[in-house]
Amino acid sequence: MRILQLLAHGHVGGTETFAISLVKGLNERGHHAVLANAWTDSTADAPARAAGIPFAPLRAGTYRIGWKWMGVVGHYLRSNRFDIVQTYGLRASLAVRLMQRRVGIVHHVTGVRGLDQQRTGVQAFLDRRTEHRLDMIICNAQAVAARRMALVGTPAHRIRVIPNGIDVSYFQTGVAPPPRDALGLPGGFLFATVASFRAEKDHANLLDAIVLAGDELADVGFVFIGAGRLQADVWDRVREKNLIGRVRFIAPLQDVRDHVRSCDAFVLPSSSEGMPRALMEAMALGKPVIATDAGGIPEVARDDHEAILAPARDPRALAEAMIRIRRDAALRARLSSAAVRRIRDHFSHTAMFEQHIRVYEGVLQSCSDE
Repeated sequence: MRILQLLAHGHVGGTETFAISLVKGLNERGHHAVLANAWTDSTADAPARAAGIPFAPLRAGTYRIGWKWMGVVGHYLRSNRFDIVQTYGLRASLAVRLMQRRVGIVHHVTGVRGLDQQRTGVQAFLDRRTEHRLDMIICNAQAVAARRMALVGTPAHRIRVIPNGIDVSYFQTGVAPPPRDALGLPGGFLFATVASFRAEKDHANLLDAIVLAGDELADVGFVFIGAGRLQADVWDRVREKNLIGRVRFIAPLQDVRDHVRSCDAFVLPSSSEGMPRALMEAMALGKPVIATDAGGIPEVARDDHEAILAPARDPRALAEAMIRIRRDAALRARLSSAAVRRIRDHFSHTAMFEQHIRVYEGVLQSCSDE
């Protein structure tokens, strides 16, 4: 099969990392998959090339999807006939739906990887009116699928839930990370968080929790790894709360293994999530994890089994969870070993690849049967 994975985002986050992994896995199984990024000056270019996958930087524009975007992407789609086009992000999916007949797209699958909390009324209207042009909707968590059905009215038979998959062997290398000073990290007990600076990642929740924890976490540092439009706002909050020196910002990396492995625990304060890869990668690294109960997080990390979960948007509960992790070495060890087992036994990257292939084959078969 000839399969296109079309991104419309400019930064490297969980979706982009997932798409790179999926393209690589599809090609290793004998298919011809290509990753295309429509964003001008996208930071996804470097990790895609480092992974050695076919990559098309389309340079179609920035945040807004307009006529230029549709012209550049449309020309690429007309010139390269794919059996399956899979889009990511509502704006990209809508744009491709609106032009797919004109550019000759036969099969369009879209990946829904979050809870769509920020869609506009116009986007919701267009989504409902054009959904019939989609062959299948792939969600990465049951919570995401349920949200999709409630928001748009999508029938269950048009949705497939395929959880994220992680290559545990990639994270369990057995090699010690470099010293912290070589990575630009401070000493002492460290919490890491890997998340784009977007509203739903709720860094403000974590900063409020740090303040509420007071002296209990006075000797603890925090490492924020990521980038995004709200990074300056988060930095302003750090300064306002007198947390400079305790919070370290690290630019997004192609490989976060060394930085996360060098920290003592991982925290994800999101108010909305699908099934976050950053959380799963931290679990695969054997980090004790604290997260909120947002979206699909409880589907992968169960409270007091593989993680400590706090209610979303509850900084006091998050503070109490961090204090508990900081104090209890036995708890950290138990969560660490359970997290690795959970990812290894239930969230295999091999199963994820095979499930996508079955969806694509099913779409092609259903068309040939008509």
